[in-house]
Amino acid sequence: DCTFTRRWRPSDGRVCSSSPVPHGPRPLSNAKRKLPPGSPQSTSAKRRKPRLRISSLPNDILSSITSKLSLKEAARTSILSSQWRRVWLCRAYIDLSHHTVLSESDKERSWTGPRGIRLNRRKFIKSVGALLQQYEGVGTEDIRIRHDLCDRYAGHIDRLLNYAIASKAKGLILELWAVNYGPTTVPYNFPLQVLDTKNSNLRRLELWFVSLNPPAGYRGFQNLTKLCLRDVSITNEDVQRLLSEGNHLECLRITYCKMLTSLRIPHCLNRLKVLLVLSCPVLEDMTLDCGVPALHYRGSLIPMEFAAPLKLTKLSIELLPCHVLRCSH
Repeated sequence: DCTFTRRWRPSDGRVCSSSPVPHGPRPLSNAKRKLPPGSPQSTSAKRRKPRLRISSLPNDILSSITSKLSLKEAARTSILSSQWRRVWLCRAYIDLSHHTVLSESDKERSWTGPRGIRLNRRKFIKSVGALLQQYEGVGTEDIRIRHDLCDRYAGHIDRLLNYAIASKAKGLILELWAVNYGPTTVPYNFPLQVLDTKNSNLRRLELWFVSLNPPAGYRGFQNLTKLCLRDVSITNEDVQRLLSEGNHLECLRITYCKMLTSLRIPHCLNRLKVLLVLSCPVLEDMTLDCGVPALHYRGSLIPMEFAAPLKLTKLSIELLPCHVLRCSH
């Protein structure tokens, strides 16, 4: 049932048109329609909840997620958003080697000859420096830098070391070697002054293919609890100088140190729990002035002198011929 209403034009008062107007209230739109309680539409509306987005998770959970990824995959997450830009940097273990930093094409370039090897070294140094420069070291336990480098690249290695120590990591592994240089290659001279501070967070240090020349009165290993020296050029006197102030050392490992002929562990290392002396080719004798609970020795038959009272509870000795020691690495 409809009635007709006339529309008048305000200017001249003439009738312009007429249209039917329905009786009763206008129907409500779907957006404003009230659904009766208990209807399926009303129940589903109540069950709707906001979606959980991964970006809304706390940063510590996001860091735990990215730590499960490889270094390359974790770095790619930095392009997702401004929130993700630095999340991937919070990792307990940072492995910076030719496997994790260089691409597959870079690794293939190493087989093209000396030029490809030099290009890869430069790219590795540049990439690692850029990463460590922005790295904050939040929650980091260990940083490992591993590549074919020697003293020729000392300036670049110094810069990487400064970045790594500034990141406040608790452990540093500097794993160098020299395969493509030749027998006359000079190992990297490790700058002990970077450790000469009581405020350093570094507790674990592992050095490969470096030379150590501590000055008189050096006191740089005061905070270390673990020290590993592998293929390190160091004299008997320098070992004594290094260990004379390391009264917090709990683990000491000396492997394939080719200049070491006599090893003496000072009595000040009264916290030392584990001592490993492995495959030192010219070692002739060893004296322990401190009580060490655990000793592992591998090498030729040499005289050993232990401090009294003897505190050894675990002893492992593996005898090797001298020619095996000199040929092994």
